[in-house]
Amino acid sequence: MRKGQTRTLIFLSALVLFSLAIYSNTLQNGFVLDDESHIVENPWIRDFGHLKEIFSSNLLKVPGDSNYFRPMMHLIYTFCYSLFGLSAWGYHLVNILWHAGASTLVFFVAREVVSASKAGGESAIPAGMAALIFAAHPVHTEAVSWIAGVMDLSCAFFFLLSLLFYIKSGRAGRPGLALSVFFYFLAMLGKEPAIVLPAVLFAWDRAFAEDKLSVRLKRYLPYIAGAGVYLFMRFYALKGLAPVHHEIKSGMFLFLVDTSVLFGKYIKMVLFPVGLNFFHLYRPVSSAMEPGAMLWLAFVFLFLIIAVYSAARLKSVFVGLSLFIFPLLPALYTPALIQRYENPFAERFLYLPSAGFTVLMALGLAKLLNRYPGRARAAAAVFSIFLILFSIGTYQRNPVWKSNLSLWADVVSKSPESPIAHLSLGEALFFEGRLAEAIGHMETAVSRDPDPDSRNNLGTAYAKAGMMEKAIEQFEAALAQRPEDPLFRANLERARRLKGK
Repeated sequence: MRKGQTRTLIFLSALVLFSLAIYSNTLQNGFVLDDESHIVENPWIRDFGHLKEIFSSNLLKVPGDSNYFRPMMHLIYTFCYSLFGLSAWGYHLVNILWHAGASTLVFFVAREVVSASKAGGESAIPAGMAALIFAAHPVHTEAVSWIAGVMDLSCAFFFLLSLLFYIKSGRAGRPGLALSVFFYFLAMLGKEPAIVLPAVLFAWDRAFAEDKLSVRLKRYLPYIAGAGVYLFMRFYALKGLAPVHHEIKSGMFLFLVDTSVLFGKYIKMVLFPVGLNFFHLYRPVSSAMEPGAMLWLAFVFLFLIIAVYSAARLKSVFVGLSLFIFPLLPALYTPALIQRYENPFAERFLYLPSAGFTVLMALGLAKLLNRYPGRARAAAAVFSIFLILFSIGTYQRNPVWKSNLSLWADVVSKSPESPIAHLSLGEALFFEGRLAEAIGHMETAVSRDPDPDSRNNLGTAYAKAGMMEKAIEQFEAALAQRPEDPLFRANLERARRLKGK
C-alpha cells in the first residue's frame, strides 16, 4: 500500500470515528414522531416475507392518497428489526453509520472535483476538510438523530455512490457505469429527489468530459431506463406519479416569489445553521410589495446568473452548484408536498444538497491554499474553529430528539404561535400523565385553530381529568364539524354515559 493510500485510509477511519463521536448521544434517544408507525406498529418489518407489499404500496402502508413511494425504508427497518428488535439504539446506530458512509463519499466526490478542476495543490486536504464539515454540520441533526431520517441518509449515500462510480467509469469502463446505474436505482427507492441525478451527471460532463455530446447522451440512456422502471413502480404503488397535488391559489408570480423565499432560507440555513427547529413556520407571500419579497426574488435571480456564468466559465463551480440545486428542487415545489404551507421548510431536505455546498467549499479551499500557501496555517485555524463550533452545535442538538416531549417542547419554544406544535406537545404531555399542562397546550391549539381532531384530543384530555361538561362540549363541536366520524361520536356517547354516572 502506497503512502498516500495509507494516509487516506487513516483519515477515513478518523472520519468514521468522528461521525460516531458527535452523534454518540443519539443512542440514548427513543422512537419519535413517525417512528412509531414506521417501526413499532409496522408488521412489514417483522420478517422478509412482505416484499410484495413493500414494493406495491405507499410509504404509509394503507390505501389512500400519498406522494411517497420509499420501499428502501421498510427494507432497512426489516434488517434492523432482525438485529435489534424494537431497541431504538440499534436504529440510531444504523443512522450514524449511514451518515459516516455519506461523509466518506463526500470526501471522494470532492477530491474528484478538485482534482479535475486543476485548482492545483493537494486535492485530498481540501476534500478532507469538506468531508469533516459535512459530518459535523448541525443542519444534519434532523436527518441523523431522527430514525425516520434514514430515508434521506440512504438516498444521499446511494446518490453520491452512483455519482462517484459514474466519474470513475470514465477511466474504468463499462463495469463502473453499470454499478452507477444500479446505485442510482437504489437511491430513488430511498427518496424521490434522487431522480435528478442525470442532471448532475450532465453538469460533470459539461465541466470535465472531453468526448462528444452524442457519446455522452448514450451514457445517459441506462439512467433514463432506470428512472422509467422506478416511475412505473411508483405509478403502480401510488396509483399515480404524484396523486396529492395542491392547487397554486396565489398565482404563478407569487408562487415564484414564495419559492425564492424558501430557496433563500435553505441557502441561509446551510451557511448559518442557527435557530434549528423541526417545525419552521412559514407564511406564504400575499403580495409582491411585502418587505423582502422582491429582495428574495432578486437574490435568486442573481444566484441563477452566477450558475449560468459558472456553466460557461467556472465549470468546476457549476458541478458543485448543480449538486446543491438539483436535489433541492423537489423540496421547492410546494404543491406536491404533503405538508404544503404548514411546514414546507425542513432541515432534512438539505442533507443531500449540502454535499454540493461542501464540494464548493473544497474548491475554494484548494484555490486558496494553492494561491496563498503561506496562509495555510491561518486557513487551518479558521477551519478548526468552524469545525469545533459545528461539532458542539450538533452534539447539543441531538438530545432534542430524545422523545416526542423533548422535541415538541423545543418546537413550542421556537414556534410558539403554531397550533400544531401546541397540540403535539399537549399530546406528549398527556401520555406522560401531566394532564394540567397537556390541557393548557391543547386549549391554546384549539383557540388558534379549532380543527375537529384538535377538539377531539382536547375533549379526551378533559374526560381524563374528569371535566365531563367541557369534554362533551368539545366532542359535540368536533362532531358538528365532521358528522361522519365514528370516533367522535363514540367519544361523545361515552362522555355522556360517564357524566350520567
